[in-house]
Amino acid sequence: MNAGRIVLLIVGIIIVVVAIGLMVAGGGVLWANGASADDEGYLTLKTIRIDRNSYAVVSEPTDIEIGSWWVWDWSDLATIKIEGSNGNSSKNIFIGSPMKVI
Repeated sequence: MNAGRIVLLIVGIIIVVVAIGLMVAGGGVLWANGASADDEGYLTLKTIRIDRNSYAVVSEPTDIEIGSWWVWDWSDLATIKIEGSNGNSSKNIFIGSPMKVI
């Protein structure tokens, strides 16, 4: 084998390894979407249940650090959904969140 064929073989192997990695990552994303998505298509990563017999539940402000080093705006790719419910359907609930995306 000459040097040109060896270089092409190495480049081909690198491309195949990268392609296999991307296929595995894509399969993982498809599996996560099918296993964790709710009826509206949102992925549920963490659910917190808070039971209180009071008028208000107060928590510290939440910062979601997505990062600003990427080429596009992450808010175009992801939507965060916060839901709440109460045990008495005749009473209204209010969810207010001083969240900021960094």
